[in-house]
Amino acid sequence: YSRTITASGGVSPYSFSISAGAVPTGLALSTGGVLSGSPTAAATFNFTVQAADALGCAGSASYSVPILAAQVTATPNPVDFGAVPNGSPASRTVTITNNSGFTVTLGTPFSITGTGSAQFSAGLPATATLAAGASTTADVTFTPTSFGAKTATLNITSTAGGSTSLTLNGSGLNVSVGHTVLISEFRFRGPNGASDEFVEIYNNTDLPIDISGYTLRGSNNAGTVGVRATVAGGTMLPAHGHLLFTNSTATTGYSGSVPGNATYTTGITDDGGAAIARPDGTLLDQVGVSVGSAYKEGITLASFGSTNADKGYERKPGGAGGSTQDTGDNSTDFVVRSPDDPQNLASAIVPPLFTVSPDLDDAGSVALGASATNADQFSVGAPATNSLGASSSTTVDVTLTPSTLGAKSALLTVTSPTGGTRTVTLAGAGVCPAIAVMAPLSSAEFGVAYSDAFTASGGFAPYLFGMTSGLLPAGLTFAPDGHLTGTPSSLGTFTFSVQATDTNGCQGTADVTFHVVDTTPPVVTAAVTPAGVWPPNKKMVGVIVTVNALDLTTTTSHIVSIAGNDGATAADWTITGPLTAEIRADRTGGGSGRTYRLTIETTDAGGNSTTSTVAVFVPHDQRK
Repeated sequence: YSRTITASGGVSPYSFSISAGAVPTGLALSTGGVLSGSPTAAATFNFTVQAADALGCAGSASYSVPILAAQVTATPNPVDFGAVPNGSPASRTVTITNNSGFTVTLGTPFSITGTGSAQFSAGLPATATLAAGASTTADVTFTPTSFGAKTATLNITSTAGGSTSLTLNGSGLNVSVGHTVLISEFRFRGPNGASDEFVEIYNNTDLPIDISGYTLRGSNNAGTVGVRATVAGGTMLPAHGHLLFTNSTATTGYSGSVPGNATYTTGITDDGGAAIARPDGTLLDQVGVSVGSAYKEGITLASFGSTNADKGYERKPGGAGGSTQDTGDNSTDFVVRSPDDPQNLASAIVPPLFTVSPDLDDAGSVALGASATNADQFSVGAPATNSLGASSSTTVDVTLTPSTLGAKSALLTVTSPTGGTRTVTLAGAGVCPAIAVMAPLSSAEFGVAYSDAFTASGGFAPYLFGMTSGLLPAGLTFAPDGHLTGTPSSLGTFTFSVQATDTNGCQGTADVTFHVVDTTPPVVTAAVTPAGVWPPNKKMVGVIVTVNALDLTTTTSHIVSIAGNDGATAADWTITGPLTAEIRADRTGGGSGRTYRLTIETTDAGGNSTTSTVAVFVPHDQRK
C-alpha cells in the first residue's frame, strides 16, 4: 500500500507527522507525506496528519482508513466422510482459494477444534503462499475411534487477517460380525464358463460407508491368495446398498445385464473362496466353497464344479428381505440362487424390515436464536404413537436451536421391543442472523458541531462498528461504538460503508450517503468609493464597491443592477466588473441632485445569498 498526502497554502517544503490517533498496523508515514507499508491488522484506523511548512505554519486533516481482511475461502463445506469403520482412515481433499487482490500466506499447520477434533487431522497445503486468485489443496483425514457421529471444525487462517472454516462430519462404525460390509451374493462360474463370475457386497448398516481402497481378494483350493480388484477412491456405499465386482475377461467374462462397479481379470477358481478387506488388509467378510480355500467362515459351501449355469449363492434372508444374516458360518448364512440376481451401486435399495427415515436428518443452516424442526440432537419429541402395526409408521420431531456458530451433529438411535435398532445421523449448523445497520441523520451543518450514532439490530449486543470503505467528511471522526462526531469542515456529499459486528462475530453492513450542507447566508457590509461625484460635467466616473462578508465558507460578490433618479437612464451607467462600475456625473437643473443605487449580491459556497445596496450621490451644487 502507498499513498501520498499533500499540502498547499504555505511555503514548501512541508514536513508531515501524526498528531492524533494511529495509522494502520504495518503502515508508516514518512516526513515527506508518503503513507506506505503492508497492513497486518483488519480494522478501521482514525488518525490526524499535521503538515508544517518551511516557516513553521501548520495545518491538519483527519483520515479514516479501513483495512479489509484478506478473503480466503475453502470448499467443499461441509466435508462429509460418511460412515467409516473404527480405526480405518478416510481422506478428503479440500481446495483453498485466495479471493483477495494481493498475495497471502496460509498459517500452518491448520487447527481443528470441536468435540470430535481428536479424530480428524489435516495435512499441509500443497503450497502455503497464494497469489491473488490462486488456489491450493490439502488433505483432511477422519479416523474414528468409537461408534457414532463425529463433528469438528477445520480452521484456516492467512496473513492480512484472512480466515475461513469448514465443518467436518463423519460417523464411526464398530467393526464386528454382522455390522459392516458383507459379501451378499457371488458365483465363481456362469453360463460363459469359468470366467463368467461376480462378487456382490452389501452395506449392512443404516449409514453410508466410505469404501475407498477396499479390496476383493481371491483364493484357490490350495490356499494361494491375491488381490483381484480395488475400489476406486471417493466411493461411498449407501446404507443397505450394493457394489458389484465382475470379471471383465474378453468374450468369456461376466455375462450378466447389471454392470459391474469394479472389475478384475484374474478369476477365482470353482473350488476357491473370496474375501472383502479394508485398505489396511483387515478382512471384513469371507466365503469359501472348499476347505482348502484360505477364505471361508465355519462350514464351507458346496462347489458347483465345472457346470456352466446361471447359478450362485446369496446371503439370507435374500430377495426383499435383504442380505443381513451373518452368523459367521457360510453354510448357515447362504442359500443357492438360480438364476442369479446381482445388484450394483445404481440398483434400488431394499429397506430392512424395520426402517427409520431419513438416514441423514440435516437441518441445514439455522440462524442463532431460531429453531428448525427435524434438525439436531438438542431436543427430541415423543413419537405420535409408540405401538406400530404391520406396515404402519409414526413420526417424531427433532428440533435444533443453536446458540453458537458452527456445526452441530449427533446420532439418534431408535429401538423396537424386539431388539431392532436403527440410527439417524442428525446434522445442522448455527449461522449468523441478518444484522441490520441503521445510519444516523443524513446531513450535518457546515461548521456546526455534530454528534449522532449508528445502531444495529438482529444480532447479539454489544456491537463493534467500523468503516469498510469510503471517507468521512473532514472534521468528523467515527468511533468503534458507532458514534459519528466532530465539526464538519468540508461541504459536499460523502459515501462510505459501515459494518457492525456482534458478540458472535456476525456482521451486517450499511452503505451511507452523508451530506454536509450550509444553510446560513453570509452577513454583508458594503461600501462604495467615491460615495459622491463632483463636478456634474456629464463625464463617466469610475466607482469601486467594497464588500465585507462574514461567513464560514468562501464567498463571491458582484453588482447585479444599478438604478438612478432625477431623470437618469440606462445610458448613464455601466457595470465594468464584479464590483466596479462607471456612472455619469450629471443632474437636472432642478431638485437637490441625482442618486445612483447599486445592488450587490453575495453568495457563499453553500449557495446562500445576501443582497446589499450602496449609493453614489451627484449634488445639484456644493452649497451646504
